[in-house]
Amino acid sequence: MLARMLEALKPTGKVALVEYRLEGLTALHIREEHRMSPKQVLAEWEPAGFRLVKRHEFLPTQHFFVFEKADTPRLRPRRPGRPLRVPFSFLARIVRVSGRIGGRFGPTPGRRCC
Repeated sequence: MLARMLEALKPTGKVALVEYRLEGLTALHIREEHRMSPKQVLAEWEPAGFRLVKRHEFLPTQHFFVFEKADTPRLRPRRPGRPLRVPFSFLARIVRVSGRIGGRFGPTPGRRCC
C-alpha cells in the first residue's frame, strides 16, 4: 500500500497520517493491534521511501504525522527579515479557485469595469 501511495504522490506532495497512540491511557478504547507508537510508524514509512516532515502532538488520542517523498530535495529555509515572495500565477490560481473576484481582487461580478 505504501509503495502505491509513493508512486501516486506528486514530487512536492505530502501525506498526512493520523494514528492512534500505542503509549499512554488516552486510546485504551481502541484495540492494541490498531494503535502504533511513533517508532513503529517511522519503521514502516521511512524504508518505504517517505521522509517525516512534521509530527504534531496536539491530538489527545492520536499522533499526527506529515510525510513527503524521501528523494524530494528540501527547500532552503527563508532568511529572517526577508519578505515572502509569492508568484502572481499562484495568487491568480487562489482567486480563480475561491471564486472571489470582487473587492480587492478585481471588479465586482456583474459590474462593468469600463
